[in-house]
Amino acid sequence: MNITNKNIYNLNLKEKYDSNAVFLLEIIEKSGYEAYFVGGCVRDLLLNKKPSDWDITTSAIPDKIAEILHNFNVKTFDNAGMKYGTVSAIINEKIYEITTFRRDIYRQNSHLPDKVFFTENLKEDLSRRDFTINAMASDRNGNIYDYFGGQSDLQRKILKTVGDSEKSFCEDALRLFRACRFLGQLNFEPDNDLISAMPYAFYRVSGLSLERVKREINKLVLTDYASKGFDLMVRTKLNETRCSVKENGKSKEIDILPELSHLVDLPQMKEFHRFDAWKHSLVALDSSKPLLINRWAAFFT
Repeated sequence: MNITNKNIYNLNLKEKYDSNAVFLLEIIEKSGYEAYFVGGCVRDLLLNKKPSDWDITTSAIPDKIAEILHNFNVKTFDNAGMKYGTVSAIINEKIYEITTFRRDIYRQNSHLPDKVFFTENLKEDLSRRDFTINAMASDRNGNIYDYFGGQSDLQRKILKTVGDSEKSFCEDALRLFRACRFLGQLNFEPDNDLISAMPYAFYRVSGLSLERVKREINKLVLTDYASKGFDLMVRTKLNETRCSVKENGKSKEIDILPELSHLVDLPQMKEFHRFDAWKHSLVALDSSKPLLINRWAAFFT
């Protein structure tokens, strides 16, 4: 591998790696395949944070991954991820997801790809990911593979999609809510193209399940800078979209959080309040104890 490539550099992160995750990379490489840490764990390492998960991407196809793990006595378990190229390994009761390099084709489903095609190209695999800061990989020697400017965006604290923002959001509408969540989690600012592209994908939100949307919003609520994510959500009117829920076997659309919109620029009595109703709600949200019930109560009080 040519480490002089401008998209590949070494930041001496090896001492921060999870030893079990390194072992998995080693056995995959010994078996003749490429393997890298990818996504959130690389992002967190570059932000000097301890990763909660260690995801791995590899040129080995799922059957080969499972075979390699079996040969080295690593336990696996079956799950729905297999059809998307993911094998879950278990070491010391911790789960490591190992996924084959792939590209995705989206059509009907608003979140999951209709088809996946395995590839042998790391850059092609990284190109399918949501945001530039999540589209970096690292090998076990500490070399960072950054083809889309993720490190620069981390330094500038900017959230950008990989490639065309409208296309990205239309492919996977859950990325709209993930964008809001990452602003709250990382205290970043949204890229202008990201903001302007969001409404063009709102028609896809109706295909998302209430369960998925609720999970992302609850994650946002608990972030350190939740106000940033909710402000983006309301300013773009993402909160006024509708998602889907099944009742008695039938699917119907349900409002998300339209009641937030009327708070924007709503005046309050100046004798008692420094801010308008929306700014007041955001400050209360960020200032409250990071427990779900506390945050929601503060937000709507």
